[in-house]
Order: sequence, then C-alpha cells, then structure tokens
Amino acid sequence: MITFTRDQLQSLNRDQLQPRPRRVVRRSIFALGLRRPRRQTGQSSARTLRHHESRSLDIAVADSHFIGSRTESRDPPPMVPGSVHVNKPNVNNQHGLLHDALNVGWLNTQSLRNKPTAICETIDDRHLDVFVMTETWHRSSDDVCLRLAAPPDYSVVEAVRKSNPDYGGIAVIYRSCYRCVRVALPVTMTFEALCIRLTDGGESVTLLSIYRPGSCSKPPVEFYTELTVVLETLVHQFGPVVVGGDINIHVEKPDDDDAVRFAEVLQSFNMVQHVNGPTQKKGGTLDLVITFSDYMIVSPKVDPPGMLSDHSLVTATLPFRHHAYPPTNRRVRSWRTVDMSSFQDAVRDGPLGRPPSPSATSSELFDIYNAELRRLADQFAPEHWVRSRIRPLSPWFDSDCRAIRRNCRRLERTYRRTKNDDDRVAWTKAVRQKHIDFNTKKNNPYSERKWHTSEALAINSEDPWP
Repeated sequence: MITFTRDQLQSLNRDQLQPRPRRVVRRSIFALGLRRPRRQTGQSSARTLRHHESRSLDIAVADSHFIGSRTESRDPPPMVPGSVHVNKPNVNNQHGLLHDALNVGWLNTQSLRNKPTAICETIDDRHLDVFVMTETWHRSSDDVCLRLAAPPDYSVVEAVRKSNPDYGGIAVIYRSCYRCVRVALPVTMTFEALCIRLTDGGESVTLLSIYRPGSCSKPPVEFYTELTVVLETLVHQFGPVVVGGDINIHVEKPDDDDAVRFAEVLQSFNMVQHVNGPTQKKGGTLDLVITFSDYMIVSPKVDPPGMLSDHSLVTATLPFRHHAYPPTNRRVRSWRTVDMSSFQDAVRDGPLGRPPSPSATSSELFDIYNAELRRLADQFAPEHWVRSRIRPLSPWFDSDCRAIRRNCRRLERTYRRTKNDDDRVAWTKAVRQKHIDFNTKKNNPYSERKWHTSEALAINSEDPWP
C-alpha cells in the first residue's frame, strides 16, 4: 500500500528537504497522486518529488480534484492510523471518473513461455491498459505463462492456433476494470485473428489483433479476400476500431506488389496505417496499427527490436474520453420469487383478513395495514443489498439519428446484395459519418433543441400587453 504520514506531508512546508521543491509542487501534493512509499525517507523523498514534478504540474492545470486510478480495487483501501492515502491522479467531476486515454501495446513475443516476467514488468512500467501479443506459442487458456504475464487486476483473453498449438497464438492482456466482449469473426485460414470490444462507462473501443505467419513470405490471394470479409464485420461496430498486429507485409516498400494491394484494401475501407520505421531486426515495417481515417491517434512509438523479441514493441495512446459512473448500493426485495398463493393465505389469515374494529381510527387502521404488510414483505421477500451502476440516459437520440441509422442500414442491404466496391465504400463512409454525428449529438445534445425551442417561442409568442 502506498502511503505517507501526515507529518511527512506537512514537512514539505519546511526546509527539511534539500533542494526544497517549488511552492506549486508543495501545494499540488495534497490534490495530486504524488506519492512515495512510507519506508522511504530523506533523499529518496526528494528524488521522488523531482521525478514527478513535471507530471504533477501538467495535471494540476487540468483539475485540482483527483481520485484513485483504474489499477486499484473498487473497494477503498484500509486506512492506517496517522497516515494519509494518496492515489494516482485521474480527473473526476461530480458525475464520475473522467479518463482521457487508453494506452495500448503490440508485440510479437516469439514465444511467451520464456518471458512472462519481462512482459509483466513491461506492462507495469509502461502503464499499459491493454497489451496485445502475437505468436505467443501458448497451448490453452490455462497456460501458466498467460497467468504469469498478467499483472494483478488484469485479465487475459486468448486464441490458440488450432492447427498447431505449439506455434502462433494471440493473447490480449487488459485491465479488469473494463468489460470485455469477444467479437465473433468469420473463419480465416491465411491469418489468425482475435477481436474484442472493451467497454467502460458507456464508451467502447474495438480491437482487432491479427497475426499472419512470416513463414508464408508472399500472402496468397485468399489473404486479401479473408481480410476484406473480416473488416466488413467491423464497419458497423459502434465506436472506434483499431487493427493491430504482425501482418508480415513490407508496407515501407511503395513498389512492392503486396504492399500496394494491402494499401488498396485499407483505402477501400477508408483506413490508414500509422506505424513508421522498421519493427523487426532484419528490417521492414511488419507490425502495424490501423484505424479508420476519422479516428486520429498519437503517432505510435516503436521501440528498437531485440529488447523483448526480434520484433519491436509498438505503443500508442488512443483517445478514450469517457465517464465511469460509480456504482451505488440499494436495498431491494425479490418479489418475483414470492409464492403468491402462500402470500394471499398469509394476508387472509392475518389482521388484514378480519373486519376492523368499529372504534379504530383511520390512523390506527393505517398503522395496522402498514405494519402487517411490512411483516409479510420481510417474511416472503426479505430486503438485501445490491450494487447497481448509474446508467446515463440518451436524450440526444432524436429523429435525425433514426434517419441516419436507417440510411446506413439501407446502404448495407445494397452492398450485401450487389457486392459492389462502390457500394461498400458508400456504406463504410456512411457508417463512419454516423458515428461522428452520433458523437456530436451525444456531446452537445441540447444545443440544437434549444435553438429550435427559442425560434418557436419567438414565432408563436404574442405580446400580452397590447
């Protein structure tokens, strides 16, 4: 547990630390997740302050209220007498947590069996929310290397190569705070694929992980056909779609036939590739990160190959701004489990089944009614606590949104019928534009409605004082 005592915090206002941190740092220590282990003292404390100084100042401008990060448990940590708990900084507001980014890493591990500790340390050191691994060589979902590679509070979803489990394989390690749903894909024979959708607080991102074996130096014609079919299934996914993995196509060669054909497939779906530079020891941009053109990400960082495997670790920061509404506790009764015949017999045999006393007042009759029904409710459906998450409403979904959705479905039916490339491009652009329009409506749901309301009031209003 990361803590420091109240006296140690107050010592920041005195000249006990050399060099003394600037005043803005000392003021931010109580609002930010600037922290150090309690066992550290003296110079280590000063080193910690200097290490986090730049990061603290950047975050302090955004907001002065911070709460625990997603890596921590949902339950609050136990308090230690005489100490103050400070967690990692994350912005929050009155409605819930507010996270700005999703840190994702891709790596061809070339066997996970001999490097689970290194993978676990890399995830922790790089603060990755999601880590995609290809060529893991794991045999099953219970493989011990998967468990050792996942840090605490992380989960794993994987896909074993069915033809030869000792080679290939894909695994995705993600923070357990996200809700993960596996997206069904068509069967592919020329490459391995694993698609998941991560959701948190009503926002989601779809991650498609691909591994095409490098033993097949030249992709067969079937590869492009199967890739096209897989990408078609992702067009109608709501939210951003990110494709990543080891494709084993030299996209850095503009005159390469396979690179040209691969680029044509991406262009037909209005997708762009973001990785630049070699990602393998022998050279070549083989590990790719692909998104739709309307989803702009920070340029991926490519580590030198040879650090973890003969491929480079590729990391990227994805925009993932959303509210995570905190759960609430409620006391409820399970009325559906009540035996109605037994309940009716109990009411009939109790005070409510007999004629009331003629001298009883209305207040006394109400008290008898209330007390008896509560007793029966506690007997047949006792109260118990449940945890529920507050779900935001969708007042922004209006008639315009319905018309946009109908148009996208119409274009989809047209393409499914004709299988024409132009119809596919039209459908793809319409769906991506739908997501943009929906996002605009969602972020500013009342502006247009207010304008129409004010216009109607101006037209229909009459002067009450002629």
